[in-house]
Amino acid sequence: MSDTYPWEQYPLHELEEKGVATLGRGNIISKIDINNKPGGFPIYSSSAKGEGLFGTYGDYMFDEEMITWSVDGGGNLFYRPRHKFSVTNVSGYLKLDTSVLDYRFAHASLALQHSKLTFDYQTKAHPSVIRKLYHLPLPPLPEQKKIAEILSGIDNYIRLTTIQISKTEELERGLLEEVFLAPDLSPSDGDALTVSELESDGLITLGRGNIISKQDIQRLPGGFPIYSSSGKGDGKFGEYGEHMFDEELITWSIDGGGRLFHRKRHKFSVTNVCGYLRINEPHLDYRYAHLALVFQHGRLRFDYSFKAHPSVIREIYRLPVPPLERQKEVADIFDGIQRTRLALMEKNMQLTNMKSAVASDLLSGRKRVSV
Repeated sequence: MSDTYPWEQYPLHELEEKGVATLGRGNIISKIDINNKPGGFPIYSSSAKGEGLFGTYGDYMFDEEMITWSVDGGGNLFYRPRHKFSVTNVSGYLKLDTSVLDYRFAHASLALQHSKLTFDYQTKAHPSVIRKLYHLPLPPLPEQKKIAEILSGIDNYIRLTTIQISKTEELERGLLEEVFLAPDLSPSDGDALTVSELESDGLITLGRGNIISKQDIQRLPGGFPIYSSSGKGDGKFGEYGEHMFDEELITWSIDGGGRLFHRKRHKFSVTNVCGYLRINEPHLDYRYAHLALVFQHGRLRFDYSFKAHPSVIREIYRLPVPPLERQKEVADIFDGIQRTRLALMEKNMQLTNMKSAVASDLLSGRKRVSV
């Protein structure tokens, strides 16, 4: 690689005028159409995640390499290798003169630009919008292909680590089933106690967080995390200059599907749409208790009409309490899986950041590749 001046960028509407690019929009394909003409050819539609597969059909619009994008669904762009497929009217498509532009190179360039933009259901990625918004350079075709090859190689590593992360999640789910259906650990075992019974015996304490508004955070800024209800991630809502706790706890989302979190000891707060569980008994391990509750949560369905209020979970969750060594043995197994997953997630993040940096240099021409 060598440093050079960035390439000239051409708006898509100019490339269209030159005959290098053609933009279009898909067709309306209803479920009735699909039922009337069943088949195996994929139909792609708007999607904020995945590949945008809407269904399969007995007919197809295209049998060629192409770039498609979601008009709705955040404007995501997809590289489509040659196959027989259709796109719906809420998707756009981009055809290129492959004697001038490589599809994978063009897709990488457009995807990099898309990562710095925000589309929503008010600002949609209509062809009339992206014609002026996106641009592409026209470096020598062999160099485009080499850049696409480099970026595809990084993508393959990212895909591999993503698959490995999924496998650790599958392993964890399978082990939860196996472990907590064992006779001595099953929540349905006659010796298992409800959360309400454990609380009555003084073994645990349940509570609910406080109202913490954005005004409170602005009034008292700081670095202590605030956790709130969340259907994904770790539920972090913001940071604050005060804290409610400096201890190990289990917290859960009252809204957000009732998800449970094991919080290692640190200074933090939880909002009023979160509950917390404190263990008062040294013979009950936090990690084990969290796993037992997560196992049961996976068999329940909370939503915005059936919320995980403390009054609800006191009765629906049960905890078997085997000897402490048995609890720790179970927790250690899952700790090992979680360490592996976290290491893979860190590797995935590093690869993603590396790809972003490499793509930024190569797709602009700031760095050149030898062919």
